[in-house]
Amino acid sequence: GDVDVWEAGSGKVVFKQARFESQATSLAFGSRGAYLLVGEDQSFAVFDIPDGTLLERRPGHGLDPHVATSPDGCR
Repeated sequence: GDVDVWEAGSGKVVFKQARFESQATSLAFGSRGAYLLVGEDQSFAVFDIPDGTLLERRPGHGLDPHVATSPDGCR
C-alpha cells in the first residue's frame, strides 16, 4: 500500500511512499516531525521526512504491530 503525508496548511504532499508490500496498519511521527514510523503486517519501518529515505526496517512482535514514539523522541 501507499502512504502519503500532506502539509495541512497548504495541502502540499511532503512525503509519498509506495514501498509497502502489505497494508500500513499504524503511523507515528517522531520528534519534531522529522521521522515517520510505519507499522505494517509483521514489520515496521522508519523513514526520513521529507526526502523519503528508508532509515530502518525491523520485524514486529506480532501480526499487527502498532508504532509510537516517546514525547522526547528517544524511544
